[in-house]
Amino acid sequence: MRTPLSPLDLPELTDYCVEFLRDSVSDLKRCALVSRLWVNSAQARIFHNIRITSRERSGNERAWSRLEGTLRTSPHLVRHIHRLEVDSDAYSNKEEVLSAICCFPFTHLEDACIIHISLLSLPLALAIQQLLSLCTLRRLKISLHFDQRSLFLQMWDHCSPSLGHLELYFCERPKWHTSHRVNLLPDLLSGLPNHRATPIALESLRITYMSISRADWLKEHYLGRLNFSRLKVLSIGKHAELASQEYWAPAMGKIEALDFTAKGDTQIDLSSFPNLALLRVSIPGPTGRNIALGTLSTLTPSNLVCKIIIHSSNLDAVACDELDSRICDLRMSHLTAIEIEMDTISGGLTMVNLEESFKRLSSRTTVSPIERNDFWFETFSRV
Repeated sequence: MRTPLSPLDLPELTDYCVEFLRDSVSDLKRCALVSRLWVNSAQARIFHNIRITSRERSGNERAWSRLEGTLRTSPHLVRHIHRLEVDSDAYSNKEEVLSAICCFPFTHLEDACIIHISLLSLPLALAIQQLLSLCTLRRLKISLHFDQRSLFLQMWDHCSPSLGHLELYFCERPKWHTSHRVNLLPDLLSGLPNHRATPIALESLRITYMSISRADWLKEHYLGRLNFSRLKVLSIGKHAELASQEYWAPAMGKIEALDFTAKGDTQIDLSSFPNLALLRVSIPGPTGRNIALGTLSTLTPSNLVCKIIIHSSNLDAVACDELDSRICDLRMSHLTAIEIEMDTISGGLTMVNLEESFKRLSSRTTVSPIERNDFWFETFSRV
């Protein structure tokens, strides 16, 4: 006669109970020892989020060695990995570790964060290319340094169309002391196609580009590989030259959150973004104030902007007064909050002197100081 199953042997009940222990790896390991029927539920949560970013190099290398050995001897565990976060700078053999990680046969990886500050090489570019080709990948945050643009572009040649959210931080470091390398860059780019067969349809995009040169080459060789018809969140930092209507035209009617730095001589026409709900403006100093004020002046009363975040390391009385007058004169009916984002609240603006500095706005809406954060980007990109 067959023994009846215990209620805790039912997969649905097991998953429900084990879910309460998601954040406790030690308890999940104990659950895996209770019964064979509990193993899968426990392992799925132990390996769901793989994060190796400890500041101690020795600790990272031990963790990586353990992970690599576990996945090599038990390849069935790879299917449980949904999120991966790796800082390769924490290893002595940086390129070897990151290449090995990128080449794992992931089957359910949805969210990846890769940080690599050493120069990008061809083998690593090909390994990252393999990771980006995963059909399950939905979110990618990647930070890279390179001295050859062709290697950076090559990573995206087979990028999966499933990718919808991209945060891209990269630094171009050309070797000026090697004239042959510098002269070679334009030749390498000239032979590359400007578009891929299936453009990546992004819903959110953040670009942070550090270089002594302008980001114009991105418009020609990289942005053409992307499809902005579904884009809702856009952060372009100090590179306002990327806000060319030629590329963003399909997205301007859908973008709900926009972030830029008022720098240089490029002013963005915000009236072209009818569905904009959140605007974040970074003012690096007095030189960017006029660009910020001019950009804000393009907002119309019909705009749907409900929150404006102003980031600045130093807002003096004159700047506060100009911003107070300019924003208040716009008479936007949907505006409900102004947040002044400081690098640190201590020693910066307080609620009391904020109300004094923004007298007109304080009488109409909420004006508050906040510490610098990315909550707005996370919130809008995950809606």
